[in-house]
Amino acid sequence: MYLKIFALIFFVSYFSQIQAQSEPEVVLTTGHTDVIQVMEISNNGKYMATAANNKVIKVWDVPTGREFRTISGNDGRINKMTFSPDNKHLAAVINHGSVKVWNVQTGEVVKELPADYNGNVCWINNGQKIVFKNANSELEIADVFGTEASKKVALDFGYTVDVYEPRMEAYSFDVKGNLLVFDLTTMTLKGEHKIFDFFNVPFSGPVISPDGKYISAGFNDDITRLINLETFKVDLESKKEEGKIQRIHFDKKGKYLYTYNHNWILRVWNYETKKLHQEWKIKDMSGVQSFVSHPIQDVLIEASSIYGRIRYRNVETGDYESEYTQKINKIVSMDYAQNGKYIAVASDQARIKIWNMKNNKVESELIAFFPVKFDTGGELLYAMAADMRIGIFDVHKNKRVGQLDCEMELIQTLAISDDGKYLAGAGFMGIIKIWDLETKKLIKKMTGHAGGIYGLAFSPDNSHIASAGYDQTLRVWDLKTGKELHQKKDQTISISAVKYSPDGKYLASASWDKTINLYETQNYTLVKTLQGHVNMITSIDFNSDGSLLVSAAGNNAVSEADNSMIVWSIPSGEKKCHFLDHSDQVSKVVFQKDKNRFISASNDGTIKISDADECKNVATLISYGYSDFALITPDNYYMASKEALKGISFRVDGELYPFDQFDLRLNRPDIVGERIGFTSPRLLNAYKYVYKKRLRKMGFTEEQLGKEFHLPKVRIENESDLPIATEEAEMLIKLKAWDEKFKLDRINVYVNDVPIYGTNGILLRDQNLGSILKDIKVPLIPGPNKISFSVLNDKGAESLSKTVSIMRKGDEKKSDLYIVAIGVSKYKDERFNLTYPSKDAADIINSLEGSIELFNEIHVKKLVDEEVIIENMEDISDFVKDAKPEDVVIIFVAGHGVLDADFNYYFGTYDMDFNNPIEKGMSYERLDRILDNIKSLRKLLIMDTCHSGEVDEEEVEEGGPDVDKVEGDVEFRSAGAGIRQKEGIGVENSVELMQDLFSDLRKGSGATVISSAGGAEYAMESSEWKNGLFTYCFLEGLKNGRADKNGDGKVLISELRQYVYDKVTQLSGGKQTPTARIENIMMDYRIK
Repeated sequence: MYLKIFALIFFVSYFSQIQAQSEPEVVLTTGHTDVIQVMEISNNGKYMATAANNKVIKVWDVPTGREFRTISGNDGRINKMTFSPDNKHLAAVINHGSVKVWNVQTGEVVKELPADYNGNVCWINNGQKIVFKNANSELEIADVFGTEASKKVALDFGYTVDVYEPRMEAYSFDVKGNLLVFDLTTMTLKGEHKIFDFFNVPFSGPVISPDGKYISAGFNDDITRLINLETFKVDLESKKEEGKIQRIHFDKKGKYLYTYNHNWILRVWNYETKKLHQEWKIKDMSGVQSFVSHPIQDVLIEASSIYGRIRYRNVETGDYESEYTQKINKIVSMDYAQNGKYIAVASDQARIKIWNMKNNKVESELIAFFPVKFDTGGELLYAMAADMRIGIFDVHKNKRVGQLDCEMELIQTLAISDDGKYLAGAGFMGIIKIWDLETKKLIKKMTGHAGGIYGLAFSPDNSHIASAGYDQTLRVWDLKTGKELHQKKDQTISISAVKYSPDGKYLASASWDKTINLYETQNYTLVKTLQGHVNMITSIDFNSDGSLLVSAAGNNAVSEADNSMIVWSIPSGEKKCHFLDHSDQVSKVVFQKDKNRFISASNDGTIKISDADECKNVATLISYGYSDFALITPDNYYMASKEALKGISFRVDGELYPFDQFDLRLNRPDIVGERIGFTSPRLLNAYKYVYKKRLRKMGFTEEQLGKEFHLPKVRIENESDLPIATEEAEMLIKLKAWDEKFKLDRINVYVNDVPIYGTNGILLRDQNLGSILKDIKVPLIPGPNKISFSVLNDKGAESLSKTVSIMRKGDEKKSDLYIVAIGVSKYKDERFNLTYPSKDAADIINSLEGSIELFNEIHVKKLVDEEVIIENMEDISDFVKDAKPEDVVIIFVAGHGVLDADFNYYFGTYDMDFNNPIEKGMSYERLDRILDNIKSLRKLLIMDTCHSGEVDEEEVEEGGPDVDKVEGDVEFRSAGAGIRQKEGIGVENSVELMQDLFSDLRKGSGATVISSAGGAEYAMESSEWKNGLFTYCFLEGLKNGRADKNGDGKVLISELRQYVYDKVTQLSGGKQTPTARIENIMMDYRIK
């Protein structure tokens, strides 16, 4: 009951705070889908900006390691970036000749001016103005926020400029070997100092040291020089580098100069001692594209040539301390099954994800690559396979069922005839190939194109096929004879896509010249040219009645980014809608049959469903890893797999918060499923049911999500000083908590969602404080540590939590494993004796002891039969009192589980009175208190008893197991008054839905509790298994790594839980369903 009351206060407080401020925006941490070329970090270490080849900027919240904002739609690649002194704005030089300034918190463009694409941009006047090289090769000072006129001075032959604001001076090398010094106050050339007697200009740089004493550059002669700005003499000159000096950077802390050359050598110079400090050869073939030093810590942050890869290097040791990689991949091809069941998505990693749109999730992954095309029935998928044949895949069975011989040609485009009889394909050889899908034979070839073919389309009556490609021609062929009937040369660059209208009246062709041509098909006369895109057009499609055409555009390097979709009215050619929702090239668009909605896929790794009638985005679909996913609506409702939830954050008024702060309000599969429109009414009802059930578990109603509350506040005072990674076992956090109206009651401290000061936190109620500044020691475990703080006032309102992430470097093998195994087969009241629980306990110990190589030491405590009494179980706390935060503690109980008249759970001890379990039975609350007092962050309770799952009082009634429906010698671990699920309550798979769709937000002790059966279910045992069914499956999952779902040689708690759920459900015929009574998704660790 305490947990429910606490949860009510906890979440009402969060939601009311958001009402008083702006609405939360969902932010998904996905990483870049292209190579990062430029990076910069704010002066306080709060934000990091990374810019990739696809013209996309991502702003990261450095303390949490999560994305804060994505900025797209730039005209060209980003060449330089810099944060303002107050860390609130980001300025960048764009490759196509402009300088832009954004507000970091809102993402809005504050200023945009023409600029030299190869210049630099610097802040002066306390972040009110910027200095840059403009498009006329002038040094310009521009007022960013006001209306003051720009000041300019000719740079003559000056190259890139850097600024030292304290002296109000700008510096530039010219082509004559001079270092030019400009006075930014008078905007005059202040000095001209001869450095070279020969032509030598910076290949990278120049950059000025933080103290303003030196300027350095990687020069064209492949030598790094450090030039004294008092004497204008070279104080340091490196030997000739092994290649061009690609990057040069002064340490923001003011000690080191970093250089990186094309031979993959990164050097660190101590510019105070003028000596080489470190030298590292990048050995993993990924190279370094860009780097930036942390302003406070001895860390160099590097971006490699691997898409989206960011690594943190310790400058002193040279070791990498942590790494961030892309979570999603570019989508290069996509198709939608017009039966409404599936979407096939081909990534740039030679993998095809299959989305089941009826169930709103990623269902499977095929090893194949683009292009992809469904048959007319929507059950078979055609795609290029690794053996250079077109694979035929049964998407329902998730297996390859055939292939088509394409003569070892890499097919680039596919089309299928409306009658489903023929498949057409073509590639870079310029040959159209036709296969008979009944015989699976190649029956026809059509030649004539000079170069690759990019687009194919059958006419609706299947008599003709249209083709287009690299040679800038559109051709129409007679399908029966294979003869070319028409050829059009009306577009000036490669034609990327062709499509017939469903009634056959029109043929549309889209080109890289940014136009769409519309031809009537009587004589193939051009009737309309559609213009509106600013980059190459990649894909087109008609709606079902031919009244609308949707086009998608790209993001090539020679034009400004487009990344949009336009819906055109046909035949008028008027622009009806313009969608700007993708942040990178849109690779494919497909209209839904009999519905004016279309599906788009992009290099940004997302799929979007859009409504052409209302001109609005409906939902965004994103897949992670093998089968994880997230679906998000524009108003921030979402549904996601549990692993994907870890990448979800909320942005509110410039701050980033973890998903659990607003998950109860915005994780709404019922709303998402209804919006998307593929989900059956039955499943929608199930979504709604499990959502309401979740609210009940939290002690909540939907109406309570909008109450108004005043909240206290919390802040980490030394946040900027906290390391990104450390070898220390604990960290000192200086926390400030305050409330302007009420007194403070307690501070909650969590590491990976485990309350390190217990569920009651650090109590303050007796101190009568309205504010406090407190030093708090927080333990760290090897690996990532998400550290969260919140404060409650004496009215029960809780602040939004403040979160930081710290990586602890260390060997996972240095932890200990504590095993407590409890089993009761023989009871004082012999009527309730069972056969296998005591054996279950022994078998669990034997199995887990097989993981000795993972741990320093394994500590074991076993209680069986008459040993299992309250006094001995309370002694568990003493047994695990020495467990350290990084240790693993597993408590296993097997035997009878009993519910009292109020449906409260009790584990049946040896001497328990089954008619009055409160006397000597072990209540779940007592077990939870034991878990709460354990210092370890990795704690797991496993319960193989009846009724061990949670009971929803509204879903149960008196009853018992249906013994008549059980075969063999199966026994139920049932005793006392029985209960069963009410008829007609929810859906039969509501437990599975609940666990798949929702994370448990009740942090409690931070332990994960896996129960062998639902609250209204009964646990089985049998001589066939020689164990309880749940224990048998648990042991099987550990045996030879059978629960290792991803095949990485490790069994994690999450994998074992899923294996046991599937296996127990299967073997029991659905009569026993394991559940996670409480689950901490942040603490997923290895036990085998």
